[in-house]
Amino acid sequence: KRIFQQAYDLSRLYHDTWNEGENIRSLAEVAYTLGEYPLAEQMIYEGILLSEKIGDRVGIANGLGFLGTVLFRLGKYDDCQMINSRCIELLHDLGNTHGVTWQLLISAELHRVHGRAEQANA
Repeated sequence: KRIFQQAYDLSRLYHDTWNEGENIRSLAEVAYTLGEYPLAEQMIYEGILLSEKIGDRVGIANGLGFLGTVLFRLGKYDDCQMINSRCIELLHDLGNTHGVTWQLLISAELHRVHGRAEQANA
């Protein structure tokens, strides 16, 4: 965690927005691994905003995908579904079929959790 924090601090110091976004996502992964889901959620949102600031569509998609996972863990299923739909659309635009497939699996699981098995099979 300390090394990721140092990298994040340096990227901020040198106004390296792309690396700042990548480093905050790395810190979010540490928080997620430690079960600190609200902190991970906050950091991911910050990373997405940084990616949007510089037009990094891949960074946005990665952030949205990770955010969906965190929201699912937090039980924020409606928010997760909304983020997941946005992520699928962006991944499709980027031509990332693997990412689209993964997000569709998450979408199916969301429908299953909500007792909508018919939609999960669609």
